[in-house]
Amino acid sequence: MRSDCFECALRELGESSPFGSPQAYYALVEIEATDPAHDRARLETTLCEAIEAGRALDAVLAASLDEAARRRSTKSCTGACAAAARFPPNTASVD
Repeated sequence: MRSDCFECALRELGESSPFGSPQAYYALVEIEATDPAHDRARLETTLCEAIEAGRALDAVLAASLDEAARRRSTKSCTGACAAAARFPPNTASVD
């Protein structure tokens, strides 16, 4: 999602950004774990590899289910923010 939508959603939810510096785009990723400890380790490895390869700049993982639910609300809120501000739809593709 674009930074303007992300920041708008954070404001609407009364949240602050979990990232150290703003970026042009953000990706909210949710996985359904069958083995939470193992799947978290695999996700951490995958994210580290993406950062090392230059495909990502930063990553934040939810520390709890409550935090994950709050971050998930950010994703839901971005549509309302975009509609209210009349942002054009994001057409960026990720390879």
